[in-house]
Amino acid sequence: MLENQPTKHFILVDPYLKDGILLAKKLLSIGYYVSVIGDTANSEVDVISTRQSSNNDLEILDIKNGCINNIIPNNDLKFSKKFYVLNTLKSVNSIFTVPNTKENNALFAEFIHGIKRFAIENQIEICYNKIHHCELSFIEEIIDYLNSFFKNNEKRLMVNSLDIVWFVGGKNMFIDEIVKDILDSNSDADNFSNRITFRDLLKIYFEVLGAELEFCGKGEQERGVIVDYEEEILSLHGLGSQKIRLGNTVLKINDLHDSSLFEKLKGQNLNSLDSNLSAELEGKIKRLIKKKIYNNM
Repeated sequence: MLENQPTKHFILVDPYLKDGILLAKKLLSIGYYVSVIGDTANSEVDVISTRQSSNNDLEILDIKNGCINNIIPNNDLKFSKKFYVLNTLKSVNSIFTVPNTKENNALFAEFIHGIKRFAIENQIEICYNKIHHCELSFIEEIIDYLNSFFKNNEKRLMVNSLDIVWFVGGKNMFIDEIVKDILDSNSDADNFSNRITFRDLLKIYFEVLGAELEFCGKGEQERGVIVDYEEEILSLHGLGSQKIRLGNTVLKINDLHDSSLFEKLKGQNLNSLDSNLSAELEGKIKRLIKKKIYNNM
């Protein structure tokens, strides 16, 4: 490295900027020099006011439609110690629906692939945050979507991916956990408390309904199958649905999802974490499911 060359401690990669900017502010406040890479056109935060409130110390590199070539001319990237990629979901629809998802994921996957290649070429460490952030309101939106499945004519619930893990709690708590994960070499995402996998959230939902859901198969062939159910509980919920039957496949990975995109994201180990829910939070989720089900009867 050249003498007096400015060193960037971290490059934070967050396409939607909603977690990346908060994390950057936290790292700046404790003396670290950071930049955030994201798509300002699709940002969920006001980038201009955010820069002003940070006295312009916060540098945001705009990927502009997911193209890494837009930011590579910024040579400071080569002097970074670490790239840290954050997992973000723009909306509940990005979990379930196909329209536009393939295009958005293609941009994201190509960009992350480029970031990974750039990091390797310049011997920069690259890390992936395995966990998304959500509050109970986001879980509530997922429950609403699941409830709607039993009111439509679709035979199966289609999802874009099952490899999602959420930290359920306040945004500041989540950012503090990531800061520990970044700065402490002995820290690990496995220590995140109050986390739940998408698979376990689905299992809890069907358990409250009165059915037992199990997952079988791997990768794109993974599916959710009903292995048991209680007719009386289903009836209490007003479900005489043919969708809840022994051996019935109620959930599959979207057939139109481009599998080649996920090849470029290998190494993130997104499905390596299990749930780590407190009894209190699990109880809150179950009560929320019951409330939403009864309100939709």
